[in-house]
Amino acid sequence: RWLQMKHTLQRPGIALLVLVFFLATFSFACFETTLGLLVSLNFGLKFETIKGVVHTFDDKVVYLYTFCGLVGALVQGGPLGRAVKKFGEPTLIALSLGLVAVSLGMLPFVKTWPLLLGALAMLAIGSSLTRPPVFGMLSQLAPADEQGATLGVAQSAGSLARIFGPIFAATLFDVHPSWPYLACAVVSLLAGFLAWSKLHHAVKKPQ
Repeated sequence: RWLQMKHTLQRPGIALLVLVFFLATFSFACFETTLGLLVSLNFGLKFETIKGVVHTFDDKVVYLYTFCGLVGALVQGGPLGRAVKKFGEPTLIALSLGLVAVSLGMLPFVKTWPLLLGALAMLAIGSSLTRPPVFGMLSQLAPADEQGATLGVAQSAGSLARIFGPIFAATLFDVHPSWPYLACAVVSLLAGFLAWSKLHHAVKKPQ
């Protein structure tokens, strides 16, 4: 298995795409983990710490997650295909991660519901525009007989990001509520810069 993973990551462009996907998933996992507590602190919602774990008891937080999911679904079901055709996968990945970075940087400092919904909409749009073009490029760059293995490596990277992201976010949140968001804004900017500067060279040239 490790040999197969090493072989897959040695293919041109694959390791970079997997890294970009890891960083994007890491940032989103940090957001998912701490949004409830951040909103509770900034908007005076009810929460309680039980055995060191924060529990939010306000339905508004559930509605916020639902709102993000609906916005993301609308984007993927509508303008995503046109955006890929207009910008191409590398540019779209970079732009989407830039949008994620801006929204993450805003979230700790918004104090009104309209601004919060706007920042969450930006984040949902950016996140929903990242994954499909990443996996589309992986499919382009991987040989036909290695498609499954290549996508499996990317999924494994995403799983690792979902393990380490929440730990990272919770640790920084204990220091200051804004820190995980600002740190992940930088992470998203880094991923976007890598996509912008490197992924164009990885696209297969027509034969």
